[in-house]
Amino acid sequence: MKSLFGINSKFIEFMNTLADVAVINFCFLLGCIPVITAGTSAIAAFNVALKIYESRDTHVFKQFWKAYKDNLKNGIVLTFLFGIIIYGLWLDIQLFEAVEGNPIYFLIIGIVVFTVTLLHLIYVLPLEARYEGGLLQNLRNARKIGVRFFTKTLLVLVLWGVEILLFYGINDVLFVIGCVIGPMTLIMTDAGIVLPIFKELEREQRAGEDGEEYNASPEN
Repeated sequence: MKSLFGINSKFIEFMNTLADVAVINFCFLLGCIPVITAGTSAIAAFNVALKIYESRDTHVFKQFWKAYKDNLKNGIVLTFLFGIIIYGLWLDIQLFEAVEGNPIYFLIIGIVVFTVTLLHLIYVLPLEARYEGGLLQNLRNARKIGVRFFTKTLLVLVLWGVEILLFYGINDVLFVIGCVIGPMTLIMTDAGIVLPIFKELEREQRAGEDGEEYNASPEN
């Protein structure tokens, strides 16, 4: 019988993973400080998260900053892109409240844009972390994957909602825990769901089936 605290026990493995998550969470927040590099920091965090799920022996701190450097340009572009969309959504809400009668079409436009943005956000960051082939290609692939695997897309959104409520909507203790591991918990949740999708698409591509082109990037 294995000891609960043995060096190879599930408990120790879990604690090591939790420590890695806390380290990456710190790196992620630090990488977001310039604001314009928030996308870069998220891609780097996904890069490490995907490797953790694949049980790769990775020095998470070193790997994060290498991936950060490698994805700096595309990450900044994504930050600006999603920033513009968020600003547009804010303007849409302002118009909805300011125009007499609160025209419903402002609300409909906002909901559609928000939904499409989330759909892309769920997949484009891990795609950027795992594959090369260009940002535009990964954005197109994100949309196609999000539609094809719509139930799993919804699952990510539901789990994100639960996690955000758990960490930031209940009490101060959970809020502190959320500051330590919250963002990376969201990223790990997303990565854990999209990785099997990526592997399925890779198998389809190798078999010559109806898979998109997902050219694996060199190992970082």
